[in-house]
Amino acid sequence: MIIQAELKCKQTGCEADPCAVDKVIELPSPRFQQFSRALLADYDFIAENKNAIRHDEDNGKNHYQMISVFDCVSAILCAIDKGLPNKEYNLGSKNSPDIRTLLKGVIASAHSHSAVIPTPGKLVKFILNIFDSIGLTIMYKEQFMIADEEYILDIKQTEDDLDWHPQYNDEDMLKEAYQMYKKQ
Repeated sequence: MIIQAELKCKQTGCEADPCAVDKVIELPSPRFQQFSRALLADYDFIAENKNAIRHDEDNGKNHYQMISVFDCVSAILCAIDKGLPNKEYNLGSKNSPDIRTLLKGVIASAHSHSAVIPTPGKLVKFILNIFDSIGLTIMYKEQFMIADEEYILDIKQTEDDLDWHPQYNDEDMLKEAYQMYKKQ
């Protein structure tokens, strides 16, 4: 799909400058390996029937909206079709469940007996920040600092202006990621 977006851009003669994607993470190989191990470790608790620990005081009732790579690329294709409007657009899934419900759904689909256990958010953020500052990054700061926050973007303008609509929901994305993890 990314190649399709690049080809379409070249065919229409658009310049790359007006179109930018924020929050793309590019990591050197050793750092990427550390990052990918940390992501995959998130699924260890499900595969091994361990408990999932959430750092929040709100028992996982916050929402954390996600976005599929495929939905990002389809938004780029829609922007190209609309002549690359010079605006900032929010991308995200629709109807994000609360984190507790989301994790419980992934756990159930994996036929795991894991449980979601809330922990003190401020304490966990403090500890993760220390680990990050000494180079033992377990989770990126931009992830753990908002993991217990309400994080939902308004995508209505994107839908209206670009005629774009997300196709993937949060639970399906996590379930698919877990299935990919199991194959490794």
